[in-house]
Amino acid sequence: MLSSRKIKLQSAPDDSILPRIGGTCLLPAAITWPENPDGEKLTLAVFLPATFLNDVLGLGYPEDHAISVFTTYNEQYFLDYIIYHGDPLDLKTIQMGFTQVIVHPIAGPRSDGVSSIPAQEIITGDVLESNEHYTGSKTGGMPGFLQHENYALHHLMFGLQLYGGDYPEPFSNIFYLQDAVGYLFVKPYADWMEQTTDAGLFFVQCT
Repeated sequence: MLSSRKIKLQSAPDDSILPRIGGTCLLPAAITWPENPDGEKLTLAVFLPATFLNDVLGLGYPEDHAISVFTTYNEQYFLDYIIYHGDPLDLKTIQMGFTQVIVHPIAGPRSDGVSSIPAQEIITGDVLESNEHYTGSKTGGMPGFLQHENYALHHLMFGLQLYGGDYPEPFSNIFYLQDAVGYLFVKPYADWMEQTTDAGLFFVQCT
């Protein structure tokens, strides 16, 4: 099993191809900007280039690709649309498009009128020896503090978790509550990429 490592964040150019939270979207023009079922354009929460996915998670994604993670984010109450505690109805709601994990070739910057979160580079730091109850931002190993219900995630690999409060102000409510944790699970193999851009699942839990 891959080691769990703490994530440190530092300021980065918004359009960089570094692993980052926030920043400018690098989706190709041929891919429609993701929207939720209410017709709201989603916000880019995480950008992970294949170099990061392959080096840190041991995946085999094409090096000119990346995963972009989008989430519903607005001024209304939206937590119920992005939270998952094992309830199949929660999972179904998320999979309707309230969050989206998209694999794509890395293209030029675009915004489609959606305000971006200032980019913060994701840097892997110290190894966590025990992380079962760790609620901070980290990558690899086992997800920390993931509540032990029955999840339909057996075909996916845990990638990273992000503590909402680590996002820069005024976006520490990116997951609605500042102490909420976002969990990214990704498809571990790339042989499916010609059929779909769906690269996994992103959901939130509250500590």
